[in-house]
Amino acid sequence: MDLRGLTVVVAGRYRTESIKKLKMRLQGAGVNVVDEVSPAVDAVIDGIDVT
Repeated sequence: MDLRGLTVVVAGRYRTESIKKLKMRLQGAGVNVVDEVSPAVDAVIDGIDVT
């Protein structure tokens, strides 16, 4: 799946890696990772315990 150019928000906790590492992996794949949801966001990736 080509993720380049998508804008995503990463939220919650993840069992297999830290949120920092996940964001870095996504950015390495060409994804624009942002901290807040807005109309420009294509997807929200939520882990466990998202509030």
